[in-house]
Amino acid sequence: MKAVRVTSHTLIGVHGEPPHEHGNCFSVIADNGEGYRIVNFNYENLEALGALGLKMPIEIEAIGNGTAVVMDGRIGERWYQQHFCEVCCPPGLLPVTQRHRQQRDILRGRRSEDQGTVTIRYDLPPPEFA
Repeated sequence: MKAVRVTSHTLIGVHGEPPHEHGNCFSVIADNGEGYRIVNFNYENLEALGALGLKMPIEIEAIGNGTAVVMDGRIGERWYQQHFCEVCCPPGLLPVTQRHRQQRDILRGRRSEDQGTVTIRYDLPPPEFA
């Protein structure tokens, strides 16, 4: 399936030269008329690639319920995020390694989840055997 245009993106500040490991999330409209949140790519990298000549449409793959990943052979691996966005991606669609890390953070008291609200504590000391 092909993403034909970006419909929205978040507005966090990003610094440095692309490709960026972290950046703004974005959503697209696909050639099937459906909207999808992209969870493995950030907006800044898409913009930088556009400036280098990458044109829409781009190849995407739906992974479930309005969520998709960029899967375009024209784009080198260094432009892709090495993890799924944990804000945009439904927990059940996160790769098992990310779900396990979240579960360990809950066991450590660093993360709590209550009715869709996630709280992360950064002020706790690292685990005993960090």
